[in-house]
Amino acid sequence: MPTVHPDPLRCDDFAVTVNGRSIDVHGAKSCRAPWPFRFCKAGTHPGIRLARPDAWGGPVQLAPGGNAPYAFTGFDLEGPATVTVAARGLLNPDAVRPVGAARVKSLDPHTLELILDRPMKLSIEPAGRHGGLLLFADPPLGPSPDPTDPRVRYFGPGLHRPGLIELHSDEVLHLARGAVVEGGIRVANARNVRIEGRGILCGDPWGWRDGPQPHMMMFEDCQNIHIQGITVRCSWQWTLRLMACRDATIRNLKICGGKNLNDDGIDPCSTRDVAIEDCFIRTQDDCISVKAHCDDRRPCERILIRDCLLWSDLSRVLMVGPESHADRIGDIQMRDCQVLRLGPRLNEAGVADWNGCASAFCFEAGEDCRMEDITVENVKIHVEANRDGKDVVLVQPMINAFMKRQTAGHLRGIRFRNVAFIGEKCRPRIRLQGKDEAHTVEDIAFENVTLFGEPLTADHPALAVGQHTKDIRFS
Repeated sequence: MPTVHPDPLRCDDFAVTVNGRSIDVHGAKSCRAPWPFRFCKAGTHPGIRLARPDAWGGPVQLAPGGNAPYAFTGFDLEGPATVTVAARGLLNPDAVRPVGAARVKSLDPHTLELILDRPMKLSIEPAGRHGGLLLFADPPLGPSPDPTDPRVRYFGPGLHRPGLIELHSDEVLHLARGAVVEGGIRVANARNVRIEGRGILCGDPWGWRDGPQPHMMMFEDCQNIHIQGITVRCSWQWTLRLMACRDATIRNLKICGGKNLNDDGIDPCSTRDVAIEDCFIRTQDDCISVKAHCDDRRPCERILIRDCLLWSDLSRVLMVGPESHADRIGDIQMRDCQVLRLGPRLNEAGVADWNGCASAFCFEAGEDCRMEDITVENVKIHVEANRDGKDVVLVQPMINAFMKRQTAGHLRGIRFRNVAFIGEKCRPRIRLQGKDEAHTVEDIAFENVTLFGEPLTADHPALAVGQHTKDIRFS
């Protein structure tokens, strides 16, 4: 009998084989213009249906998200592999990113052959921005845990609908390859928790902010967390929130988002000692957002982001603040990453009222927080739309409605080293702006930063350095 594909979001636009063996292709959802949301207040636009009756002056989703489906697939790579990808649309070798990661040749106008000699993550985009295929060649996972162990929550191949999964200290959640688990994960006051496997955690049955808990994966006051290998799809709000946690390793996590607003990828909040490594993150909102919320103003620090592929449809790649209710946010490093897509100008995105363009890197300090020691190194950013006069880097103290203490913060010790903006050539802006003599931006270094091949220098037209800044250096 033929194998039954358990995924309700199965995608038939692609057929993929690995060394001649067919593998399942799954669907995911994102949004295309006109974006199904608007920034407004309840009652101010009577012709617009608000998704939530208590909507305030923030983002309001007008309709179910995900009007632009895309696909993903994965397999464990234990040696060199020949992968064939056949599509209904036209394919050519230039459609594969990152460029040069795999050897690619065209077999016919609809079929590519890829030679992979190591684990990697690829995007194959026959139709441009949307409608493509993500290919995840995973390293071998190793032995699975014993499903009969009382400390193991095991989901085998097939469709599962547990709703909310609660984990406790010393427990393991294993999602086997072929498992599709519709639900969220909650872990509180726990130690030594592990989430692993090759299955899919899916939030698609729930709309924007309507899931069984505020965010899809929530950890609070936890220590020694390991998340590895699974794919998370269609979050209803933030995808993975770490609140007041310590010692977390997130490795080879694949986030296939973009369906809803506010679907941040990974949010370390008032959390220390986090390693985010070899991950793929596609979101509508920020890929990684570092925040501080705790009333005791505990710091958020020692966050390492390394060897990741990132894709933001509408927002930032790395956001630090402005929720910065802490004495310090610092020692944040992003290294050896590539941004496959940096989304379009928001004021060209259909009904969106946000007259701007989200920057790739946004560091905003408030509430008297010292935001310091941030390094972005060996990062390549593909810019997808004309951003003349719009920020790609923004560093500033600020005050906004999300802050508990309505004061600005301080920023110092920020390094951009070997950072290249490539893609559609335009004249974006790199903006540094202090607020007053007590809330400054200082000790900022740009080392080998290029904009579409041009080195960034002190007199480059893209650079906008405002008042209350000092010690801005270029090399």
